[in-house]
Amino acid sequence: MELEFLDDLDIDLEFPRGDQFPVSFKVKDKVGDYLEENDINDIVVTCRKYPSEESEVLFQKKLGEDIEYVEDNWTFFILNEDTKDLECGIYGYEIKLFVGDIIKTFTGHIDIKDEYTGELE
Repeated sequence: MELEFLDDLDIDLEFPRGDQFPVSFKVKDKVGDYLEENDINDIVVTCRKYPSEESEVLFQKKLGEDIEYVEDNWTFFILNEDTKDLECGIYGYEIKLFVGDIIKTFTGHIDIKDEYTGELE
C-alpha cells in the first residue's frame, strides 16, 4: 500500500514562537481512498533542530495522547510550551504513519517567527 497526503496539505508550517498552532490532515492510499480512524495503527510527529535521527527531539506528538481523529481529519496542536523557548528559525519535523506493517514518513519544516508583542492603543 502506498500512502500520500492530500494535495492541498501544506506540510511546511510558519507561525510565531510561543503561539498555539493547529495542524489537521487527511491521508489517502494510492487508489485515492481516504484512510479513516481504524485504518491507521499509530502516528508520531517529531520536531527536531536538524532533520536527522541523531538530532535532539524538541517536541513529539503521539496518537492517543496528542493526535486525534476529528471530523474525518487527523488533528494535533503545536502548543505554546512546544515553541516558546526555541530560537526563531527553521526546524525539521516528520509525520510518521504506521498502517499495518507499512511505515510511511512525511517530512516538512516549521519556520518559527519572532512573536509580536506590540502594545494595543
